[in-house]
Amino acid sequence: MGYSIVVGEKSKNNCLDDMINDANEDGYELYIDPIEYVAKPESLDIAPAFGEPTDNMNQRWPSYTSWYAFIYSAGLNEIFFDDNDDLIGEHPGYIEITSEIYQDIKSKYIRFKMQNKGAIASFEDEDFEKYDKITYIKDYKIPINHTLARFEWLMFWLDYSMEQYDSTIISNT
Repeated sequence: MGYSIVVGEKSKNNCLDDMINDANEDGYELYIDPIEYVAKPESLDIAPAFGEPTDNMNQRWPSYTSWYAFIYSAGLNEIFFDDNDDLIGEHPGYIEITSEIYQDIKSKYIRFKMQNKGAIASFEDEDFEKYDKITYIKDYKIPINHTLARFEWLMFWLDYSMEQYDSTIISNT
């Protein structure tokens, strides 16, 4: 299990209404956590690609552990997690990306890149051998290259969305 993380334009979750209506028509009571808004999925040829099924897309499907490890190794935990390590915006849910949050994430990205010069944004083993710095978050071993790949994906889509749309969110389902 894991998340479906999407960064992009805030849009009404039409699938939720369809699911509820279908269930009602079939005589079932649907027990789901409603998420009123989602980030609209999209793809761009110039978007980051690291050999994953979601290459060039504004979505990723990380495991709970890998997303948690990324958030902490990137220094984003105060933005995305509350004091109990629960996602701000809940799961499923979303977080509005204000200009303040965007600038905070961007500054952490710049700092991370400066602190890890030589890191290669990649999930490939040969790239790990070129830059084998590891960090540990609560017994999780995290290669810096992996963190940089996730960070570059996140920053690309945040930069794009903040420039293109009136309202940017990160939704998770």
